[in-house]
Amino acid sequence: MSLSRWCLFVAVNAALVGLVLSPGAVAAAQFRTACQMGGGAQFAQLPGADVFTYSFRGVLSGCRSLDGPAPPTGTVEAGKTLTVPYYWSYVDELTGATFSGNAYATYQEPPASGSGGCAGSTGTGSAIVTWADHSTTVLGFRTGGSAAAVGLNGNVLPSLGLALARYTGPPQSPPSATYVVTSTRYSSENLHGVLFFEPPDPVLCNHLRSGRAALGGEVGLGSAG
Repeated sequence: MSLSRWCLFVAVNAALVGLVLSPGAVAAAQFRTACQMGGGAQFAQLPGADVFTYSFRGVLSGCRSLDGPAPPTGTVEAGKTLTVPYYWSYVDELTGATFSGNAYATYQEPPASGSGGCAGSTGTGSAIVTWADHSTTVLGFRTGGSAAAVGLNGNVLPSLGLALARYTGPPQSPPSATYVVTSTRYSSENLHGVLFFEPPDPVLCNHLRSGRAALGGEVGLGSAG
């Protein structure tokens, strides 16, 4: 993998999670909320192709709102897993006895994807924001740019379905095959930003098909003018 390809992987990966916008731009655009973001991303290139997938997780802090109170912190992620409790119950076919209990189901978030190189790249994906007050925002985004700064655009989605990956309960009473995360905060708002990233050691990039990168920037959500 070339150094330019490596840069692109990290840049698009970062943009996905970034939602980055400078404080002045956030205020000028009248975004409803703005947060500082820091975290990390992991990505993988498909062998013999310019296409790659990636996941990320970040912490949102110092959040401020221009039109009212907002949660001060939150988390944002894509391509990770979400574990939720569920109740199971079934009737034994042989004895007629009823069994029930509580267990956990793990669901897979969709990974993001991208293509291109440092000279130019594009990407698409979805991410889930969980705010400090336990409200949620589902994001759909598109990225495009070059080098270490990549532009980000998108919007808040009504919901996102996650596929069942595994569960701890009995096979006689499996959980739902899909878990739906619903946006309960900042519905129908727009997403804009630019993300900045810190790539790993580029010396080894010619032999890497996967890697990690640190992310940082500022998130902006709202109806930009």
